[in-house]
Amino acid sequence: MVRADDVQRLPETYRMLQASPLDPARMIYVAGAVDKTVCGFKLVTEDKTPWSGTRPSTRLEFDTTCDGDGTVTWASGRLPGIPTYYVEDTAHDELLGKGAPFGAYMELLRNGETRRLPQSPPGRGARGVGVVTTAPQHLRELTPLLPGLGDAHQFTFSGRPPREVADDRGHERVCVSVVHGSLESAAYPVVVGHYAGDAIMSAELALDRHLNGALSQRQRLDRYPGPKGTCTVILERADQVNRKDGKVKGAVVIGLGQVGELGPGSLQAGMTQAMLELALTVEREVESEFGRRGEVRRIGVCALLVGSSMAGLTPRDAMEALLRGVVAANAMLVAQGLYPRVRIAEIQFLELYQDIAISAGHALELLLADTELGAAAEWPSGVVKATRSGQRRCEYDARGSWWTRLQITRDRKRDVLRYVDYGRNARAEKEMVQGELSLADQFVEEMCRSTTRDPQTAQALFEMLLPNRLKNVAPEAHDRILLLDNCAARYPWELLEDRWNARAEPPAIAAGMLRQLVTSTYREQPNRASRSTALVIGDPSLPAGDFRDMFVPLPGATREAWAVATTLGEGGFATEAHINEDFGTILRSLHRDAWRIIHFAGHGVHEFDVPLGATVDGCASKGPRVVSGMVIGENCFLTPGVVKQIR
Repeated sequence: MVRADDVQRLPETYRMLQASPLDPARMIYVAGAVDKTVCGFKLVTEDKTPWSGTRPSTRLEFDTTCDGDGTVTWASGRLPGIPTYYVEDTAHDELLGKGAPFGAYMELLRNGETRRLPQSPPGRGARGVGVVTTAPQHLRELTPLLPGLGDAHQFTFSGRPPREVADDRGHERVCVSVVHGSLESAAYPVVVGHYAGDAIMSAELALDRHLNGALSQRQRLDRYPGPKGTCTVILERADQVNRKDGKVKGAVVIGLGQVGELGPGSLQAGMTQAMLELALTVEREVESEFGRRGEVRRIGVCALLVGSSMAGLTPRDAMEALLRGVVAANAMLVAQGLYPRVRIAEIQFLELYQDIAISAGHALELLLADTELGAAAEWPSGVVKATRSGQRRCEYDARGSWWTRLQITRDRKRDVLRYVDYGRNARAEKEMVQGELSLADQFVEEMCRSTTRDPQTAQALFEMLLPNRLKNVAPEAHDRILLLDNCAARYPWELLEDRWNARAEPPAIAAGMLRQLVTSTYREQPNRASRSTALVIGDPSLPAGDFRDMFVPLPGATREAWAVATTLGEGGFATEAHINEDFGTILRSLHRDAWRIIHFAGHGVHEFDVPLGATVDGCASKGPRVVSGMVIGENCFLTPGVVKQIR
């Protein structure tokens, strides 16, 4: 309640403020700019003619100027000696609304200056500067009623309703936070990603254990997401959640597609679909931890930094894609009239390691300041929340996971190798090697005749096959993916050695190196094993006779098979080993299950002359022929044709 003596002291307060010194080092003025701002008024009485029989009418006329923000004129708002910045096409009540330049505000608060906003008034074109016009308003049109939020814009002079009232009426901002902790710190269902055909590993495996195997159960039933556009939602019952303090409340799994295909756009689309599925699931539930039926159910989710490791996305890219997915899902709920009943109200980014959590906090701060997401989301605390379950690392290798691509093809007509380097530059650099490749082919044949290391031949091939520019950058040891055609794939790129490099290490040891075959012949849409399964075949048994004398037992292959089976079993693979067993058992095991890994250790043949009646690809040979493959029985071979039939 305003007292009379308070009103009487207003002139004294005003004089005190006027006399207070201004500090230009600690004060900045940001002014809006719109077409009309009231700068004066007057009462105008219109006399009616005597025979009209009506009383004279009085109207209120306002003088307006284009030098202002719709409420405050620049002349009255500017302070002497204080730096002034202008936000064009923004009214006084929009300076902190949707679409406001929060990134520029952050720079002003941090640095005291910004280049994102002009310091001179926006141009007014033909209307000029300081032009005063008249806007008549009748007194009866200004009669105050009981205004609501949507009527507030009627008390400004910017000529339009505020953007937040017009666009976001009833649309609350998403609350964002960053937590340094393990899954035990998750306050809401946890969002994770899963690649098509991949095993449940890492944080996803820990989440599966928290949910008593609910994820792996769905994977065994082939009801688990993987391809793009797929997702699954698993929620604990509300009554169980209340009894299990510190336990994970559920899981939201997003299908990420094939490894290497994930980008920010596809991650955002996957997050949107997953959040819509979660919202519909919660809205249909009778009882939910997010609220009772009939109330607004505000959903919270806890998201890991999906795609920030294997996919090579930065923490900021991952967070932006996930947050945009949440905002897009809320927009679709608004469009379908579901927002008053259910919405995604909070997203909590969870990271186990402290260094990445701090990096995520910095990324989130910049993200909300520099994009329009700042109008749709907020970070109330502004700090990374630490929990007891978070971990620290003494050393963190922050090297990026950017793999450069190098395409190598052979031009048979000109007998040259063509190189296209898709490196870190904005251009793709092309080069050719015109040396005598037939000499390099002879070196490769010599290397194939021996199992010992031949550094001199490897160094000679390095000089003969690589362009000079690539030789110069070889010591930098970049991770590379080699895109090779059939001809270029025959060269041992992984074993080439640079004699000028002090480390004297082959490229595949000094850095990461992967091959991709460039071919127009391939198997479309192969089915991938959904479980971590492995089949190990070692030194198949052969009956006594001439054939066994030709292919003697291999104790080294037996030891290798047992070692591989043991290692895979310790790594969590369901491993089946067939060592020193007959061909029938081996062939049946190939088609018994969906194998993620198949390991062969035994005799191999290339263009071997098989006699009449020998079993090849499961069928008896009706005539002389040659075969390449693995020996699994007397005149019985495991060829690529057999493997191709495995779905």
